[in-house]
Parts: sequence; C-alpha cells; structure tokens
Amino acid sequence: MGLAMSDIHPPSDTELKSLRQNFAEESVTQELSGALDDEGPKHAIGLGELYNYAHKNSEHIDTAKIETAIASSPAIRNAFRRIITGMVFYRSGEALAASQPGPIPRSGNGFSIRYQTANTAPGHIYVIIELDGNAPALKNILYVFDEMDKYTSFPLSPPRNGIIQILVSVDNPLLQLLSDPKTEVMLG
Repeated sequence: MGLAMSDIHPPSDTELKSLRQNFAEESVTQELSGALDDEGPKHAIGLGELYNYAHKNSEHIDTAKIETAIASSPAIRNAFRRIITGMVFYRSGEALAASQPGPIPRSGNGFSIRYQTANTAPGHIYVIIELDGNAPALKNILYVFDEMDKYTSFPLSPPRNGIIQILVSVDNPLLQLLSDPKTEVMLG
C-alpha cells in the first residue's frame, strides 16, 4: 500500500543533523586529501544545492557542477542517496541473487517489478512496475543505485490503474542495472 502525503514526514532534527555531520566529515576529509596534493576541493557544493537538485528545484543551481560533484565524491553520492531515500515513496532494497541471467524481479514496500517479452517488438522487453493501493503523487522517476551509491535515473510515465510500463530494448542500461542484485531501486 502506498503512503499518503500526510504520512510522509521530513527527516527528524537528529537525522538531519547526522546527515549534515556525515556530509561535513567526508567533505573535510576530501579537502584535506586535496590539500596534501596541492589542490583545493575540486567540486565543493552545499547540502542545500544537493537537496534542491534531488527535488528537481534546479532554477538557481548549477546542475552540471552538482552532477560532477556527485560523480566524483563518495561523500556527496552517499548524501544524495540519503536525500533520495527520504523523499521516495517506494523502495526495493537489494534483490535476491537470480538463478538465471537477466533482469531480476523485485518487490518492495508498495510495489513490484516484473518483466515480459514484447511480442510485437522483437528485441524488446516490458518493465512492468505494479503499485499496491493508491499511488501518491509521484515525480515519475525511477532511481537505481549501485553499491557505490552511483545512480541512474529514468523518467517514467504516470501510473495507469496502478501500473507503469516501460518498453526497452534488451541492451538498455536500465535492464543491465536491474540484472545486478546489488542495485537498489527507488520510485519517486
């Protein structure tokens, strides 16, 4: 069953403080390491910028700078994953190892993902996301995080009768990511 908007709560002061502390500690470590190499921090960004980026408030932020910082900094990737985790409605966790190669069926809090060969489009597969109960107002983005907190996001169409279908070719990066049991899927 999905969550209602009234069931979603912002992080507590303690959680927010912990997130900020972890972000600051990792940033300082990177800055010190960079100083030892006679370099300054390469891609410093603020937590507010990262939060706005995660919430698609990109009006007054440099998205290229933030994407570079996310790609280059494990601390920023971790903080970004925590922000996304706090704002998504559906989350799968890691999948069980599959006995067969290919995308792994997944289930999580309020949704499941399965696959179906497209009979009318050779070389394509439907990724079918089934939502339990009433779906909250989604941003229609599928996030897939790997074990190093690197992420890829995929835009989705709005659910129809609790189902989202995506037709992808068999060599699509989404299927490659969904074939890895160590990836985590989040739907926001």
